[in-house]
Amino acid sequence: MIQSLISQVSWCFDQGCQLTATLASPFISSNEITFITHSLLIGVFALSAVRLGRGALTAFMAVCWVLGSLFVIKQATIFNLNVTTTDSFAIGANIAITLLQEHYGQKAAKNGIAIGFFIAFFFLIMSLMQLVYIPNAHDTVNPHFIAILSSMPRIIISSFFVAAISIRLNLILFQLFEKRFGRVFFALNAFLALTLSQLLDTALFSFFALYGSVESIIPIIFFSSLVKTISIGLMVPAVTLAKHFLKKHTEL
Repeated sequence: MIQSLISQVSWCFDQGCQLTATLASPFISSNEITFITHSLLIGVFALSAVRLGRGALTAFMAVCWVLGSLFVIKQATIFNLNVTTTDSFAIGANIAITLLQEHYGQKAAKNGIAIGFFIAFFFLIMSLMQLVYIPNAHDTVNPHFIAILSSMPRIIISSFFVAAISIRLNLILFQLFEKRFGRVFFALNAFLALTLSQLLDTALFSFFALYGSVESIIPIIFFSSLVKTISIGLMVPAVTLAKHFLKKHTEL
């Protein structure tokens, strides 16, 4: 009876996976469509995090940082441009910080940044600990872990340095644009602040974290900046919807 139940559950799971793959196939039929889907999904999750509150928004930002560091070594061709596949995560993290400041105040945004640094540092230490373990004869994945995790120290340390600059610049620019254009133009303020700060972020991070690991650093900087600008344009309008159903909270 138990085996029959397990078989039925397994069959339902397989059918569910096949149905999900069929429904999702139009959204991942090419790198370009995958990129758009990826960016929109991050925007949707950012919107959901805003709805759940400050804790969820802070956690979302920290996870974006970790995922961005983990996946940054993968390269792909998008719109005929040679780019890394994690630019959307960087934009998602910065949008989360902007929303923290907008809805919970500057102190909450700074606290969120500190939490993000802490989580990223914890991930770095745990990555190194995984590499210390000596695999046994049954292990088949250790070479893959070495290939991925051995680059984490350089990537995360570079990310710390660059993020400390670009995030601070993003907050300063957002405040300046807010004073210039007013709070009613949140989407415009967020777009301009994110775009300018990410141009600097891309240049610095590409040089410190990826130089020598990619075919050509200059095209990566140029193309990643373009991809990030497109990503910002896709995500900012989505998360701006949060202002229609989430009231401003008392600042910390």
